[in-house]
Amino acid sequence: MFGDFMGISDLQKIGIGAVSFGCFFLILGVFMLFDRALLAFGNLLFLAGIFMILGLSRTTNFFFSQKRIFGSLFMFAGLFLILIRWTFIGMLVESFGILKLFSTFLPTAITFTRNLPVISNVAGIPFVSHTLDYLSGETSIV
Repeated sequence: MFGDFMGISDLQKIGIGAVSFGCFFLILGVFMLFDRALLAFGNLLFLAGIFMILGLSRTTNFFFSQKRIFGSLFMFAGLFLILIRWTFIGMLVESFGILKLFSTFLPTAITFTRNLPVISNVAGIPFVSHTLDYLSGETSIV
């Protein structure tokens, strides 16, 4: 039944897991008052997962394309700051870089999030809904 999940290879499935665990460790590192080891491990898993999902050439094209180089520089500068023990400033710089890198995917992610069972209830709260509308670029008159 789940043998061939939408044509995704085994390496890509491992990459999705690595990205997921990377995000988990990044969030856990922030909750643990910017623990350097958790943040570094989360970054390593996130980048390795992106590499496994996209492959070498597409990853290189993604991070170093002309329109995304600014976000990549901020992301890698934030990672460097985390590694030299400036975790709070590093996470701020890296968060800005990640937003710049993945801003084109944000509307799709927000739409997907609104369709999840439990999270859709939270996304229906008026303040959260208006914020998600603003982030996804949707405008409404109401």
